[in-house]
Amino acid sequence: PPKNPEITALYVGQGDGFLIRKGDFVITIDNGSSSDKNFAENTLIPYCRAKRIKRIQYALITHSDVDHTSGIQAVLEKNTKFELQIENLILPVQAKEDYRYDLLKRLAGKHGARVLYWKNGDSIEHGSIEHGSTNLTLRCYYPLTDAPMEEANAHSLGCILRYGDFSMVFTGDMPEEAEEAMLSAIKIEGQSPSVDIVKLAHHGSKTSSSPIFLSETKGKFALFSYGKNNRYGHPHKITLEKCSYFRFIPLETAKIGEIQIKTDGKKYKISAPCRVSSSLPAEIPDS
Repeated sequence: PPKNPEITALYVGQGDGFLIRKGDFVITIDNGSSSDKNFAENTLIPYCRAKRIKRIQYALITHSDVDHTSGIQAVLEKNTKFELQIENLILPVQAKEDYRYDLLKRLAGKHGARVLYWKNGDSIEHGSIEHGSTNLTLRCYYPLTDAPMEEANAHSLGCILRYGDFSMVFTGDMPEEAEEAMLSAIKIEGQSPSVDIVKLAHHGSKTSSSPIFLSETKGKFALFSYGKNNRYGHPHKITLEKCSYFRFIPLETAKIGEIQIKTDGKKYKISAPCRVSSSLPAEIPDS
């Protein structure tokens, strides 16, 4: 297990799938696919076995769409087959009353996982300053309230992962209005929205990645998670143009497969383990 955080964007096909490790502590964010009906068996479980991961302390689902949930749902359904334990399932606070999450909640109960409902202000913290280690935190800034939202994308959890000077924002399928509300919540807390890496919302759709969100997050890299030749046309040409305008370097799972980010809290290194040759920088010092 890695001493320092390792953030992996799995190639899920059309969907999102992230796994964050620090030692034996594991957080997943989404992990679903609409193009691979057996994504859990084909990718997620083999990856966990290869890394000798047997426990996921926190499995976070940003919203209810199948391309964000299918892998975790399969693990919850077939625990005895996969031998992978999920201890806590994190859902948006809207999931308390939203029928679209009923199956996940029932499966979590049978699996023995505790269900947590997140909104602005909720967080995970791992580490101990007393023992000289840097804390790894994942903090939620959106949704702002528990008000019902008919559109699932609109209540996608928006979170920032921080470790020392390194930070990365995760956005699910947030539309532009949600992105701007998230920016406001970050500023109200007295934090800077500036991060190193931006996981672009909704696979690069034109309904997300507003100019104000891209300009204020000031990321060096924009991570696109989408499938090759997908029927949705992701990523949209307009989003690619906006990222180019703000000088983001694109990281695209459809082009380079799995993307791995390692950080010691000062520097971070990005690699594409499944690609023979890559034009990605080997290591980028923190600004």
